[in-house]
Amino acid sequence: IRCYGGSLSDVEYFPCKKGTKILVEDLFYNTPVRAKFLKVPKSEEAEISNIVCRMMLSKPEISFTYTLNDKVIFQTYGDGLESAMINVYGYEVINNCFYIETQKNGISIKGYIGKHNYLKSNRTYQTLLVNGRYVINSTVNLAITNAYSSYLMKRQYPFYVLNIDMPSEFVDVNVHPNKADVRFQNNQVVYSTIYSVISSVLDGTSQALDIVKIDLNKDEDELKKQRSIIEENKNAVNATFTVKDLVKPYREQKGKNNPFSSVFDKPEPKRQETQEQLDVFAQNKLYIEKLEKAKAEQLKIEIEDPLIFIGQAFNTFLIYQKKDNLYIVDQHAAHERLLYDKMLNFSNANIISQPLLVPFTIKPNPLEEQTLFKIMPYVKNLGIVMEKSYNDTYVVTMVPVELMDMDFKKFVDDLTQENLEKCDTPTMILEKLMQKACKHAIKAGYKLSKTEIDVLTKKLNDNLGLKCPHGRPVAVKITKTEIYKWFKRIV
Repeated sequence: IRCYGGSLSDVEYFPCKKGTKILVEDLFYNTPVRAKFLKVPKSEEAEISNIVCRMMLSKPEISFTYTLNDKVIFQTYGDGLESAMINVYGYEVINNCFYIETQKNGISIKGYIGKHNYLKSNRTYQTLLVNGRYVINSTVNLAITNAYSSYLMKRQYPFYVLNIDMPSEFVDVNVHPNKADVRFQNNQVVYSTIYSVISSVLDGTSQALDIVKIDLNKDEDELKKQRSIIEENKNAVNATFTVKDLVKPYREQKGKNNPFSSVFDKPEPKRQETQEQLDVFAQNKLYIEKLEKAKAEQLKIEIEDPLIFIGQAFNTFLIYQKKDNLYIVDQHAAHERLLYDKMLNFSNANIISQPLLVPFTIKPNPLEEQTLFKIMPYVKNLGIVMEKSYNDTYVVTMVPVELMDMDFKKFVDDLTQENLEKCDTPTMILEKLMQKACKHAIKAGYKLSKTEIDVLTKKLNDNLGLKCPHGRPVAVKITKTEIYKWFKRIV
């Protein structure tokens, strides 16, 4: 069958293998204006990949092979939804999801929802099917989001692949020409049904026992054994460590068995100054004295009005006094802003990167790999060395000294889930990456040491009016007059 410009041009019998092959060429032959406003190839590829993934998840009984630039990106084998999800999102997705299969109020619900901690930073990981067709519906999305509300932080979204079956007379698919938007005859029933089912699974109530696949035929001894294994794994997970912990033993041995310590510990030989150099110094003596005087005056100003550290509250806020004002500083926002300002001055010439003892390995799914491939050159400009390894894996081998303690897993997850298509220029992409890097370089609720507080205080002394890269204030000022008014000392 050949179709040209919306009209059939040729229909003939032809033997072929089982399946359907569709070839589309010269798509914008009669609409060159639309072709003119196409996005860059990578952006268009991402849009196409997204649609193909939805088709794979909506028809898991059909085998799909998606090839891009002679490379197989996705391939499913028509052996069920679980297999399709693994091929699209990776093997870890099933272990992080609950399976649902139930019927309530005449609505059949079947599919997978993410566990309480399996959350994403955008909605691209949400697939809703109504009667087997991929659609977008605000009622269902709101019901699922509200069911997760007690587990979601700001800008976090639940993962799900759900198919909702209901009689066709209760759903209108002709709302939009592309059939992607649907309306229900009774939104309230649909909302309450979806909300109650999802909430039951997440809350672990008795109603969830006939929804989540649970083998109840195992004897009590076996169940006790499983509980003990789960408890052991839970304790093991809590015993986390960072790269900093690995580096610490090496640092403690520094100078003991270090072959270079004897070289670097030697005193620097005294420099012999020539008569010519002394003459130059004499000629510039007046200029040097002026510089030293200006420096002393600046130091005097800083000494006269320094920030006086009072204490740390809730392992989150630092309290300072300066003249007749109190400053409550958000240590997360402050350190984030200072680190961001430092990264702004980064260039390939002055970044000090340090190799990781244990390189961080990333195994992205095909959709995430497209994002990683796009950002790799910009990540390198921040001093983060990321390379493609064997078997479609990526490794982070070097990072700036300032980012040594960052949570690499969360950082990479945020990057791969970030919608960078809205960033039209390299500068905008680099800005987004810097914000992400700063965000994950700080640990919330971290008790600062005296040395860390002293360093932060010195940097903050003239920068209390700053805001963090995400817009939050670094410090809040409370005047002495305001405090006196609280206690009725003045009117």
